[in-house]
This record gives sequence, C-alpha cells and structure tokens, in this order.
Amino acid sequence: MVDQSIKKRIQSIKSEDQSIKKRIQSIKSDDQSIKKRIQSIKSDDQSIKKRIQSIKSDDQSIKKRIQSIKSDD
Repeated sequence: MVDQSIKKRIQSIKSEDQSIKKRIQSIKSDDQSIKKRIQSIKSDDQSIKKRIQSIKSDDQSIKKRIQSIKSDD
C-alpha cells in the first residue's frame, strides 16, 4: 500500500517536472521573441535618428536658400 502511494507520488513529481520543463521552454521562447523585438526597435530607432538628421539637413538647406533669395532682393 505504501509502495503504491510512493509510486503515485513519484509519477506526480515527474508530471510536475514535465510541466515545469515545458514552462521553461516557453519562457525561453518568449525571451527570444522579446530580444528580437528589442533589436527591431533599436533598428527602427536608428532609422528614425537618420531621418531626423536628414530633415535637419534639409531644413538648413532651405534656410540657406531663403537667405540667398532674400539677399538677391
């Protein structure tokens, strides 16, 4: 009787162990997804910074052109 109880407990522990392993795998997978998303955000951030720089440069060019036109008057 005690032997049967111990076997059931061992089976229960093995089952819990499998569940924990699956959960760990799921967490690792989520972690990878998060890392990829962070990388994507960093890449987007770089693109945005470059675009801002380009806009600032265009802005400077426009200001110089306006100044030049005013000087021509």
